[in-house]
Amino acid sequence: DGLQSCLRSEWEAIVVLQKPLKNNYSQTYLEFGTGQFFTKSGDGRFQSNILEGFKREKSNSFNVHCTVKPLSLMKKVVDIFAPRNGSGILLDPFAGSGTTLLAAKGAGVPYLGIEIEKSYMPIIERRLSDTNDEQGRLPLC
Repeated sequence: DGLQSCLRSEWEAIVVLQKPLKNNYSQTYLEFGTGQFFTKSGDGRFQSNILEGFKREKSNSFNVHCTVKPLSLMKKVVDIFAPRNGSGILLDPFAGSGTTLLAAKGAGVPYLGIEIEKSYMPIIERRLSDTNDEQGRLPLC
């Protein structure tokens, strides 16, 4: 009778973990080339802490994952957070259908995906193999 869980969050958190940290982010960036995020937009403004305006894309018929992220969103996330020094690796410990890995692959960023649900592995492998670029590919575990 009117009771339901309709007040769901419309936001999904993004967690970024990185190391090393030497005293502060500026010193870490100067020494290791990482620690800062690239948030400048094409028009010269800086990205806010809310990413919006990304629409759901039509999913391939074989991709049955329940919460497929838009590839355009994950490309933006990789663009912001992946280190630009060439020595980083993107780790997605909840690879799902592989959208983050696909974005990393497209950007030439080395990646490693981990997914506990074995039924998603063929989806990830197919999505990654459907692209021509093999740069950055590491085995899924």
